[in-house]
Amino acid sequence: MKIRGSIKKNNWGESREAFYRQEANNIAYSLKGKLAVRGADVFLQQGGSEVHLVTERQTTALWFDVWTALKEKFPGF
Repeated sequence: MKIRGSIKKNNWGESREAFYRQEANNIAYSLKGKLAVRGADVFLQQGGSEVHLVTERQTTALWFDVWTALKEKFPGF
């Protein structure tokens, strides 16, 4: 017999990553830039320049790492 689990608990990690992705995009927008993902690297594009933010370590925590890198490079956000 299968024991039922909470769907909310199962989707918690995905919802947190979606939250961090949205927050990272909000910070990039506030800086008049946008995020670019190329392979395992994420860059912040502003005007004609790019700033390397992070190289993917875990696929499940990419946006948390991006959000953390943005908070470290731009502490006002």
